[in-house]
Amino acid sequence: MKITHHIGLFILIFLLNTFFAEGQELKKYWVFFKDKGNSIQNTSTLNKGSSEYQSALTQLSDRAIKRRLKVLTNDQLIDAQDLPLNQTYINTIKRVGGLLQQEVRWMNAASFKLTQEEVRAVEQLPFVENVKPVSKFIRKDSVSVEATELQKTASASSYDYGPSQAQYEAVKIPEVHDLGIAGEGVMIGMLDTGFRWRAHESLQNTHVIAEHDFINNDDTTANQAGDPSAQDLHGTLTMSIVGSYMPGRVVGPAFNSDFILGKTEVALTETQIEEDYWAAGIEWMESYGVDVVSSSLGYDTFDGGGGYSWDHGDFNGRTAITTRAA
Repeated sequence: MKITHHIGLFILIFLLNTFFAEGQELKKYWVFFKDKGNSIQNTSTLNKGSSEYQSALTQLSDRAIKRRLKVLTNDQLIDAQDLPLNQTYINTIKRVGGLLQQEVRWMNAASFKLTQEEVRAVEQLPFVENVKPVSKFIRKDSVSVEATELQKTASASSYDYGPSQAQYEAVKIPEVHDLGIAGEGVMIGMLDTGFRWRAHESLQNTHVIAEHDFINNDDTTANQAGDPSAQDLHGTLTMSIVGSYMPGRVVGPAFNSDFILGKTEVALTETQIEEDYWAAGIEWMESYGVDVVSSSLGYDTFDGGGGYSWDHGDFNGRTAITTRAA
């Protein structure tokens, strides 16, 4: 269905929406599209000689292609899910009044801030499959960490793990390191609250390929003005478990790996959990060709009593946005 046939309808929607939207609360919604444009479904295969195939190819690095070749055949490497979202669709919703937040091509969806009137207008657009609210999460406990002083134990390993010796021995890390394996050639993605890696004494020499703050839409994942003091704490802790290197104190299992860092989690007491940030983050990381992603985050109980539950069968791999993206 061609967009040009509906310009009059869109203008009318926009004018009516502008009139009624004043004073209405903006909330975040997922907008799922019917196709990628030109009736190309998100599940469609792409002809290698087509312009669509070339467009999808530009979204991926050479490393990402090589990584996919480990698990996919040549004819499965790229499909319509890799195509960017149709920008005419995006711009039309902007004209209705939507404030774009994130685009996730795998989901063929984008998140927008919309009023209720704008939601009703967007739902009527011919290329929109459905509109769903982005869930909110209530954190019932404050973010706090109690330090535990561990005792250094004797080690025959070539590395001095310090107080971390016992925990690494439990999972056979010294044996792996003694084989000369410490993450060389492996790219690891970290999705978390933020990362104080430049200032942390055990992380300052970590090889970070790229980092992005999906909350503030910039390339700084450490705390910034306006962040709570503990915002980048959890991510720094998880990163140090994986990739730290400070002999005598802590030596992470994969300290020679390359890292991609994504700040996707808001760490306030009653914070909106941005599933769209997470989905956009893992899609961004895959385009770099990451081999593995670490994300010690979980989403279930949401604001207003809603959310995901075992009783409703929501943890089935097909329901939550984050699960579907993963």
